[in-house]
Amino acid sequence: MLDDVLGALWEAVGSPITPDAAHVSFGITETDQGLAWNPDGPLLISADRHVLTDAVDLSRTPVADALADLSEFLAPEFGDSLCFTLHPTDS
Repeated sequence: MLDDVLGALWEAVGSPITPDAAHVSFGITETDQGLAWNPDGPLLISADRHVLTDAVDLSRTPVADALADLSEFLAPEFGDSLCFTLHPTDS
């Protein structure tokens, strides 16, 4: 399931939706069904480690679908975050 989210993120990276994002972190939201990974407003960080400040809504994308499937399989708990590195940087 994580591969599905990562695959959808790879498709979105470089698009007008998530330009220059190297790291993506999702928070959680509360729904009628409980807690779920939130596709709206993920934290995006560029390869040069700067926060990309433009709000991004991935709620009507394949990323949201993959996050919903992941939430059904393993619901997040308060305080959790889900992070992906798309373009590794030199440390």
